[in-house]
Amino acid sequence: EDIKEHTKELKEGFEILSDFTLSYRGFAQHRIRKRFDDLTTDTSRRKLNSFSLSRIIKRQEVSDAEKIRENLEFLYNEAVSKCEIALKELLPEPSEAAFAIVEEFNDRVLRAENVQDEWRIFLRLERHRIWPEKFGLIGEGTKLREEWYSIIERIEKANKEDPLLA
Repeated sequence: EDIKEHTKELKEGFEILSDFTLSYRGFAQHRIRKRFDDLTTDTSRRKLNSFSLSRIIKRQEVSDAEKIRENLEFLYNEAVSKCEIALKELLPEPSEAAFAIVEEFNDRVLRAENVQDEWRIFLRLERHRIWPEKFGLIGEGTKLREEWYSIIERIEKANKEDPLLA
């Protein structure tokens, strides 16, 4: 916010860095979610026994219930294994994404054409905050001068709007 518009490359570089986010939902959720497809009965490759659970419980048909339990355990273990593999594959990607953002930041604030001039402008404007022990008084003078200019501009504007005040 403190970087002025006339230092465009610096401003864009810092905005790129500050706007960077990496969320589970946007980055990994879709990759992990598809590993659960076999647990969804309407998309499962391995169909579960067609008996409903309530029918099994009422009739005490343990063998059918056991088949369903075995199928579910198999599908669960398979899904967990697929998720572990997918997460291991994803492990380096957040670091790679962060590295790419830092490189883009460096391109903007260190390597761009005329960026050295922008740094000079920025550091001159902000020197009182960056090095307060050396330039604190200059910063106070700059603030005072900006306040004076603002007051003068308001007076000039008021004079233009109502010439009788002049």
